[in-house]
Amino acid sequence: MFGNTTLENVLFDVEEVEVFFPTDKDAEGNFGEVRQFEGKKALIRKDTGTPLGIVGADWAPVLNQTALDRFDEICKTSNIDYKFGDCIIKDGGAKTSIEIIFPDRNIVAKKGDEMHLRGYLHNGFNGMTSVGLELGFFRLICSNGAVIGQKDYQLKFKHTVSAEDRLAFAFANYLEHQFEQTHEFIRALSSHHISDAKLQIELEEQEIIGAKKYADSINNALEIELRDLGQDQTYWTLYNAFSRVITHDMEVDSYRKLALLNETTKRAKSVWLPALAA
Repeated sequence: MFGNTTLENVLFDVEEVEVFFPTDKDAEGNFGEVRQFEGKKALIRKDTGTPLGIVGADWAPVLNQTALDRFDEICKTSNIDYKFGDCIIKDGGAKTSIEIIFPDRNIVAKKGDEMHLRGYLHNGFNGMTSVGLELGFFRLICSNGAVIGQKDYQLKFKHTVSAEDRLAFAFANYLEHQFEQTHEFIRALSSHHISDAKLQIELEEQEIIGAKKYADSINNALEIELRDLGQDQTYWTLYNAFSRVITHDMEVDSYRKLALLNETTKRAKSVWLPALAA
């Protein structure tokens, strides 16, 4: 969805090296004794020599290849078909995301409006990012992306030597239990009409994207949904107008787009759905 590199470029090895620091500096700017930083180590990307981060001595990096090997094992055991999509890399590899496509896990909102379930494997080697899974989907008719992972079930782990085992187990559980929630989310939004008055309020109060800056883009996205794609004026149409603008129009990096898509979904779940159920 937000590809800016190849899968091969995120499957790098990491080298662990000691960290040293100078103790002082004299009046002429010369450093004094150099000492080892106890309890810390640096992670270096082996193929490029790029420093990725300084972490605690007991912090064990989980390589992307290790995680993907476990995914492959679980998917084959469970007869789950998948393929890799786009990849994102930041700061030379300090943060990475790999898109995993599940072509057999499809959701149809209405005839001609189909979504494919996707997962996003986030990883990091700077001590700031845990290995995590985030669930999302890709809307075929307009190439929109969406992220439906929320903090209450977004899976993250500390980097320990057993993280790969827990990540693999969680992945299978996550995919099995969240697919129906995703389907229900889409069903709920697509089955509720939104009036012109409420639509205008949502457009004026929309703060995630920035209603003023992207007003023309949002209105254009709504026109595409209603006129070109023949969608009904539902909350699902409004949701897709917002996700279309984030996916195609916003000039921000890929990680920021994923975050904005997640915030859009959180608003739909926390504000729209409770109001529709009342």
